[in-house]
Amino acid sequence: MQDKLLVAVRHVATGRRIVAKQRAIIARLEGGRYRTAEAVRTLDLFEQTLAIFEDHYREILTEIIQLRGTQLCWPPPQHGIRRRYPR
Repeated sequence: MQDKLLVAVRHVATGRRIVAKQRAIIARLEGGRYRTAEAVRTLDLFEQTLAIFEDHYREILTEIIQLRGTQLCWPPPQHGIRRRYPR
């Protein structure tokens, strides 16, 4: 179960980084007066995916709490997540 939790934490962290990066792209495009419609649509998809990842994380936490009777944290921690690939 903890393996599932670690995967979910990584997915949430990765999703948050991708959403932040896409928001920065949109800001740059807006600053240069470029069209942003496609970038905004992409951001919307990334945000929907992140919401799915966060829901999955909460489901795993709920399951662990029911099995162990312990409290875990939300939102998932932002630290301690190793990158497998260089930037």
